[in-house]
Amino acid sequence: MTHFLTRSFFWLLLATTCATTSLAAQQHAAFMRGMGSLWGSNGEAATLADLNAVFSGSYDTYFFETAAVEDVFSGTRLFVYMEGGDQTADALEAFLDAHRDAIEAWVLAGGRLYVNSAPNVGDGMAFPFRVDLLYDMSSPSAVAVNPGDPAFNGPWDAETLVLTGGSAAHAHVQGKGLVPILRGSQDQFLLGRLEPGKGLALFGGMTTTNYWNPDPAAEQVRRDIMAYACGRQIEPKDVSLVMKLGFPGPEDKLTDKLKLQLKHLVLPRGSLDGVPFSLDIGGPVIAGTLGSTGKYSQTTNGTQTKLAVVPGPSGSLRATLTGADISKQMDNPFFRPLKVKLVSEVLVRLTLDGVTYEVNAPVAYVGKPSGGKLKSRKL
Repeated sequence: MTHFLTRSFFWLLLATTCATTSLAAQQHAAFMRGMGSLWGSNGEAATLADLNAVFSGSYDTYFFETAAVEDVFSGTRLFVYMEGGDQTADALEAFLDAHRDAIEAWVLAGGRLYVNSAPNVGDGMAFPFRVDLLYDMSSPSAVAVNPGDPAFNGPWDAETLVLTGGSAAHAHVQGKGLVPILRGSQDQFLLGRLEPGKGLALFGGMTTTNYWNPDPAAEQVRRDIMAYACGRQIEPKDVSLVMKLGFPGPEDKLTDKLKLQLKHLVLPRGSLDGVPFSLDIGGPVIAGTLGSTGKYSQTTNGTQTKLAVVPGPSGSLRATLTGADISKQMDNPFFRPLKVKLVSEVLVRLTLDGVTYEVNAPVAYVGKPSGGKLKSRKL
């Protein structure tokens, strides 16, 4: 129902050509690992498959033993995934101990971090922000603490949030303020999160998905968690969608307006000049390229579209569509002889520089005539 209604609403919008300009060579996501075995060839393949599914191959790879911290945790980096499982736990621990202050400062400034280790060496370690990884157990299962947690609301939409296997985890995490996401067979925290400063940090002791069952739910859960960790989805509370419906006035002038605001987007921190975007609100896609200040403006068939993007780890987007003919259509549900239920939410999908964000946005309406009832418009 929602898709049909919004297609009607935006029927008169035409998509412009979407350019292919990209940002600087440095990727905004980074994968860190050790030079040792990462659960053998199957574990390597599972990890890379998850990364490629979420990032479409657009990420940098670094090794704990050779990486310069300023290259990984740079001012333009938005997300870092540190995997220190199996034989690479000692290398992860050494890197964390050497660069803890720099990593924590980067997160506090708005960076997003995912640190995971299911060790087969060492004796546990201290993660950033006083979170401890305790290498003292092996859990055969992992279960969602809260199925409604945003970590599970990503695009892969796993069929089950109960994972089993030979060993879903080799360690658990604990720390003050840590919010659990996955728990083990003895109620230990296998994965948890903190929100220090302007950033987000996930900490876990999970093995790779080739050890989890069932298939494909295991891969879906891991990928949704990773998509959440890097900020590639939007929570409904961060969306404002308002439709102002024009009604015949003294001079029969009609004006419709739509205002959309998306907050807490993980967007490139550098220049947005020439970055391609597309915005789909259930109908024809509005597409184009941003200008040097992150803005876009276009008028098509009497409908004006303005869009402004603010970059950064907690970026935002504002879009306004204004026109006399947006909803002046015979099949528009807002102005049929009434008893038509207005849509309560609309699927919003934003793609910016190849990264897609989507959310079911609740709709607020303004512009009702006196008495609070809609009426048919003259056509």
